[in-house]
Formats: sequence, C-alpha cells, structure tokens
Amino acid sequence: MKQRIIYQDLESLSQAAAQYLLIKINECLLARDRCILALSGGNTPKRLYELMTNPVICKNIDWKKVWIVLVDERYVSPEDDRSNAKMIFSTLIKHLPIPTKHVLIFDLTKKINLAAALFEKSVKKLAANKKNFIDIAILGLGNDGHTASLFPGDPILNENKKWVSTSTSPDGLSRLTLTYPVLNAVRQRIFFISGNEKKAVMQNLFSSSGKKYPSHRLKAGSLFLCDLAAMGDPIEL
Repeated sequence: MKQRIIYQDLESLSQAAAQYLLIKINECLLARDRCILALSGGNTPKRLYELMTNPVICKNIDWKKVWIVLVDERYVSPEDDRSNAKMIFSTLIKHLPIPTKHVLIFDLTKKINLAAALFEKSVKKLAANKKNFIDIAILGLGNDGHTASLFPGDPILNENKKWVSTSTSPDGLSRLTLTYPVLNAVRQRIFFISGNEKKAVMQNLFSSSGKKYPSHRLKAGSLFLCDLAAMGDPIEL
C-alpha cells in the first residue's frame, strides 16, 4: 500500500477518504464486531465528517457497533468554537444513529488534570487495558510538525506511561491529548492533510529533517491522504 495518496483538492480528498472509511469501518465490524474511531478536530476534516453523514455512506455502517474517541482537545469552554468536540458533534455525531455512551470526549467542566485522568479511565475501560484498541485514527498535521496535541519541545513527548495527558500549544493554550503509547498502537493511522501552508512541513517530514517533528514518531505505518496543494503531483489509486 502506498504511504502517500494525493488528490486534486480538499473536496476530492474528502470524498475519497469518506469512501475509504466506509470500507475500513465495515472491515473492522466483520473482523471484531465493533469499530473504534479516534477523531481529530480542526478545519481540514470538517468536510470529511459532513460526507460521512451522507445516506449513501451513513446507511451502510452499523453505527450501533461504532465508538468515537477524541484524539485531543483544547481546554476551553464546551461551547467555545475552538472546541474539537463541538465541531465533531455539529458536523458528524449529531447526525448519526450512534449511542451516546459510544462517544468519549473530555469533560471540559473539570480541572484539566482531572479531565485528563477521567478521560484516561474511560478510554482504558473501553480498551480493556489493551493499547491497540483504536482501529482507525484520523490525524492532522500542524505547520510546526505537531499532530494531536503533541507539540515540539513539550514534555509530553517523553510521556511513555500515561495514555492521556496535558500539553501546551505554542500560543499558550492548554490541551488534552492521547499520547504516543496509544497513538503508536493504532491499527490504521490516517493523516488527513490539505492546503498550501502544509507543503513545507510535508516535504520536510519525508526528508531527513523530518525527525525533528513530533509527527515523525507516528509516520511509520501511517497512510497520508493529501491534496495537491499540500504535497505535489497527483498519484493515482
């Protein structure tokens, strides 16, 4: 399987990714009778999430057997437009026949360390303490090479025991995130990348200089779905 597949623009990228998720989710359901998705926020995956609610896709997935786990979250009010949970709920979850108990999000009404601990407890219960419990993770890529809320220079990059921890983004905002022990164990990691502003970081990530990026530690075995602006010449499937 190719590690990088490049599409003309965000729309064609999102359309292809939605079809790919449909296939992979149903493969998981056939193999294990459940599928656990870890989803990221941000602007890039919004269109993908919207497409997943299209009846052509939505009606061909048994959502009662699907679980959704947030990859990371900004420590803001649940009603803040910067909240990943708010975006994912509005574009995807509220349109799906998925049981409420199958959606794991951070409790942003709690103090941040307690919110991290409670989320880790919920995640470990779902996982039955097996780190490879996530079937598919949708990850983004920041201009500084971060993914999830794993930022360059943050102490969280050295975390090898906790499944969930806190971090701080370059703008000083506190975050909560899954850590390397969990993200490295994901069965299928998909980096979903769009926009000309990502071209430099993508070129560096796939060169010798990419080792400085937090995302580099998740590169091996991951699938990178990109648009032309982010990567370069199109590659046929």
